[in-house]
Amino acid sequence: MFFAAGPLEAAITNKSLGVEVPQEKASFVGYGNLATAIDTLERAVAGRQFIAGNAFSAADVYVGSQIGWGLQFKTIEARPAFEKYWAGIAQRPALKRADMINDARLAARPDSSAPQFLAHSLKLSPTSWCCGRRLQAVFDQFSPARPGTCAPGK
Repeated sequence: MFFAAGPLEAAITNKSLGVEVPQEKASFVGYGNLATAIDTLERAVAGRQFIAGNAFSAADVYVGSQIGWGLQFKTIEARPAFEKYWAGIAQRPALKRADMINDARLAARPDSSAPQFLAHSLKLSPTSWCCGRRLQAVFDQFSPARPGTCAPGK
């Protein structure tokens, strides 16, 4: 889980920001370079249903989310090992239930501009609007007294 939250996240973020670490300075960053981080992640999930042992764990929640997000937004290149691992995570009943709860909460929102604002501010494509809706649901989950406060004008 540390690898996904630390070195992998840093490598992907730096790539997204256009930061390229010179080869001679790669040892100064926790990931070396993006290719090494992605290859390491691939080896970790290849041929495995779960990342840490024989049962689903919190590590699968985090690593699976990182892979699912990365595949959706193309911050992680599609590789068979990633697609297979994510497919197993995406089919979990708890994730499906959580998505249904989030979708219902979002559909009941009187102000639909907040998710659109999130999607726009993150520069998501129109086809990725559902991600903005999920981000708004997460935001509201952690600040229920202020739902929709990340919308413009609030």
